[in-house]
Amino acid sequence: MGNPRGVRRDFAALEQRRLEGLRLLKQGLNQSEVARRLHVCSQSVSRWAQTLEQSGEKGLRAAGRAGRLPLLDTRQRQRLEKLLLEGPEKLGYETPLWTCPRVADLIEREFGGALPCRPCLETAPAVELESATTEGPGSGTQ
Repeated sequence: MGNPRGVRRDFAALEQRRLEGLRLLKQGLNQSEVARRLHVCSQSVSRWAQTLEQSGEKGLRAAGRAGRLPLLDTRQRQRLEKLLLEGPEKLGYETPLWTCPRVADLIEREFGGALPCRPCLETAPAVELESATTEGPGSGTQ
């Protein structure tokens, strides 16, 4: 289900499709025919019809942002990018390599929030990160 990894949903197009489904339902087409015409599954049209009945057209309009809220605001992301570009040596690390734990440490130090590795990678897209959790076999450093 959903989009392939990395493909963003077009919320405006999805809303337009729901509203087109509404128009077709109001014309008297049954849910199966609406699903065929809009190339969606009949369960989606059934859900739209139920939403229409419960909340009206307003319920079919876009709900706004999907997914979790950003962990850092725009200004914090800009500051993080600047700090990442300065390099990990400035924080006292011995090598010029950003790892997930190092980015998490930087975010916790500067912004007071702890993040797991995956959001750290998503939060710091401007800098190429090493996905390993350590610098190398037996190094014992992060």
